Amino acid sequence: MEPIMFHYFHDNNNYKKVDGSLSAEQLEEIITNDVYKVISADEWLARYDSGTLAENETCLTFDDGIAEQYDIAVPILDKHNIKGIFNICTFFFTGDEDRFEIQRHFRNNYFNNVNDFYREYFNNAKLLSEKEYEDVCQKVNFDEYLAHAKFYTKEDRKFRYFRDVAFKEKHFLIVDQMMRDLMIDKDSLSKKLWISQAQISTMSKKHLIGIHSHEHPTTIDLWSQQQQQQSYQRNKEILERMINQDITVCAYPCGKNNKETFAVMDRLKIKHAMIASTTTQLGKTPYLIPRIDSTDFYKLLESKK
Repeated sequence: MEPIMFHYFHDNNNYKKVDGSLSAEQLEEIITNDVYKVISADEWLARYDSGTLAENETCLTFDDGIAEQYDIAVPILDKHNIKGIFNICTFFFTGDEDRFEIQRHFRNNYFNNVNDFYREYFNNAKLLSEKEYEDVCQKVNFDEYLAHAKFYTKEDRKFRYFRDVAFKEKHFLIVDQMMRDLMIDKDSLSKKLWISQAQISTMSKKHLIGIHSHEHPTTIDLWSQQQQQQSYQRNKEILERMINQDITVCAYPCGKNNKETFAVMDRLKIKHAMIASTTTQLGKTPYLIPRIDSTDFYKLLESKK
């Protein structure tokens, strides 16, 4: 079975329950379930390579490098002696601007729910460029955008279309203005969101560390081979200095890649690279390993009870 992809977790203290987040108890249910066998990531990769992977065997992967993974997920993995893969971005270690995670945190923690955020976002989008907004809404069937990602709602798809296709740089202007309206200090907030260098070093003693691009662009599939090379190589060099180990695993940001990506992976001596959906066949190529979203997997478990 394909690996499980995790991002967000919640608890009763520091991390709010949001769309797509799981609790420590739910993660433990996944690890101890009786239907699918969760094995350590290094063992899963070895069996994948040798063609001896059982149909019910899966492993756990975690993207981005956000603090809640270290605080909530790592203790559960360590308790059950399960090795995971943590695919980590590095822009926050070099002082580069956070253009991804801080917006997710803003969306999830300063609105009652994600749909309230979307309403405010699109109201601001109309103020910025009403004609462009209306033209896109009339021409695009948002149900068809990212159709492979079954866990997205129609509003999720609409937001991601405007963010990644229609608005691009204008998107950041909109969200930055929304944050200024609420007098949010982006720099102070950003410092609280990420796993630290010391924590990554500690994790690497029990878990696999993977690359995830330096900047976490949402459309890296539109980048040239040279641009991808620079981002992934910088990401890899920074992480390898932290953990004093070679890194051979990658997860593409947002699962995006293009025809140039495999050459980049080859040059960087990456052995396994993962996408963010189940759109490819497991075993087709080690550079397009599919993954199932953790919330979809949890629903699958629930359906079998």
